[in-house]
Amino acid sequence: MTDKSRFVGLNVGGRIFLTSQSTLTRDPNSMLARMFNETLPPSCQDKDGHYIIDRDGDTFKYILNYLRDGSCVFPVNYYTRAELLREADYYQVDSECFLLLPEQFERVVTFIRNSSQDCPGSCAEPQMT
Repeated sequence: MTDKSRFVGLNVGGRIFLTSQSTLTRDPNSMLARMFNETLPPSCQDKDGHYIIDRDGDTFKYILNYLRDGSCVFPVNYYTRAELLREADYYQVDSECFLLLPEQFERVVTFIRNSSQDCPGSCAEPQMT
């Protein structure tokens, strides 16, 4: 896997992503860089040859877009932002983009504490300002 221009298929939580090895290795300290620089062997592959990562595919798109172009465009609702922070930590992506301002952090913590564990799918998520 030393050809940085080759494309790699990923199956993250059932969602398929296609990206270059150079994108996946852009942050040298990340788990993805270690996977595709042969430091940490990649996971098993699905029947189509995509590397399987058992994580949230909806949130992974933000991680991948950040690695592609350094963009810090993220969701503004509390729950999705909290999920993104957890995923950034899992992938060990090193960027201040993923950090919350102190007042945003407090809102996320309050929202999570007040959320019901059995929230039906129709629960509205407050918007972060």
